[in-house]
Amino acid sequence: MSEYTVVIERKPLRKTFTKIGLHMFQFTKDFTRIRYQKKDKKCHLCKEDFFNNERISLAFVKGMKNHLLCEKCAKKLIEKGVSYIDKSKT
Repeated sequence: MSEYTVVIERKPLRKTFTKIGLHMFQFTKDFTRIRYQKKDKKCHLCKEDFFNNERISLAFVKGMKNHLLCEKCAKKLIEKGVSYIDKSKT
């Protein structure tokens, strides 16, 4: 299994991403109603707000809760070697 560790510059914290669920959700009003936490409205890595109907990905992180990622950040991690499942192809 491919893993990739990212050092977050804002925090002295290391995260090991074990898998990416690419295009797992679509950011809609229903999604925000179900996942109502403020942190679920932004990408966990770049902190950019999700926009309406954007496809968002789910990152599985070793020893932590899963993170929501924008497509750009998810693809960067995949390029670094993290294994992934593409939900749009299933």
